[in-house]
Amino acid sequence: MSEVENPPKAGATEESIEEVEDTKSPPKTQIEYDRYIHKFELFDSDKYEYVPWDPTTYNPPPPPKEDLHNYFHVVSRYDSESSVTPGLLINNWSETLVRFMRHVVSNNVYQRILLSYTQHSTRTFIGEPFFDSRPEYKVQRFFPKLEQLRAKWNEAKSALSMESMLSLDEKVALAKALGNPHVHQNAELVEQITQIEEHLSVLMTYLDEQFKPTVDRLKLETSHGQISYDLYTFFCSLELGT
Repeated sequence: MSEVENPPKAGATEESIEEVEDTKSPPKTQIEYDRYIHKFELFDSDKYEYVPWDPTTYNPPPPPKEDLHNYFHVVSRYDSESSVTPGLLINNWSETLVRFMRHVVSNNVYQRILLSYTQHSTRTFIGEPFFDSRPEYKVQRFFPKLEQLRAKWNEAKSALSMESMLSLDEKVALAKALGNPHVHQNAELVEQITQIEEHLSVLMTYLDEQFKPTVDRLKLETSHGQISYDLYTFFCSLELGT
């Protein structure tokens, strides 16, 4: 004989069972306090208005798994199937590159905040988007920062060379500048700097290949003391952060 789990009590109707189930866990769309109420609302795209919502019913998706094989993903985004030129951006950064990018412009958070308030342009520095949980960065916006990135890359390579005469304190300072402020042992420093150099090597190789036509054309045009209109608009778009 099969057994029924949690059978309804004798005399219970379907309506009474549903009523009991409904009263077990009413939606927590508001909390009542002394003389005021805290309500929770969620935007309903169908009704195009905010409606009562129980935040406890939301199950967030699991965090994306880090790609341990690739250091970043290059993405071509098309606004439509007929788009001629897609937007090109990089996301899914390795933690090593994220830490590096956060320090590539300035280690001084207050300086970055001050600049954002005092400058009357919409320019965005490299470091800022990398404080997002899932940072994305347009490829073309790396162009003005190529030499700065290359200088940091060369510093890492020089520190790892056999001829390097850097002291432990100098290696600690370099590690901080490259996004690793909490490493102080020599073995760990070498490991972290090696990792940064390897990740930067892949990024710089891609960026150099991507920007080579622009760099070659810019050298040619500026050697004649002029610049074409499309290159001019390209640099204007970089200035505006678009």
